Amino acid sequence: TVLLSEYATIGPVPLALLGAGYYLFLLIVALMYLDTRRIKLMKLFAAIVTLGLAVSLYFLYLQLFVINALCFYCMLSLSFTAVLFVLGVVVYRLAPPEDQELSRSV
Repeated sequence: TVLLSEYATIGPVPLALLGAGYYLFLLIVALMYLDTRRIKLMKLFAAIVTLGLAVSLYFLYLQLFVINALCFYCMLSLSFTAVLFVLGVVVYRLAPPEDQELSRSV
């Protein structure tokens, strides 16, 4: 199936491990943004999620048309990334210009 296919790794590195690193990086960026309110971090988050969505859609293509099987965890990750993408677009559009940082409310 998908997790045992030749597409499940890049060299010796499992894609599941790369996916965990992706979500860990997003968590770190989100926490840094919540701490500092720096607009650049919000925009970095949106950019990484956009890349993640593109990669997830490529993996969906592979599952549907090359491997001919679907992976539940891959579909769950795609769904989560799609939700993050939509939220990222909304936040990105609402973000003030880069020279204005959001003030922290305590």
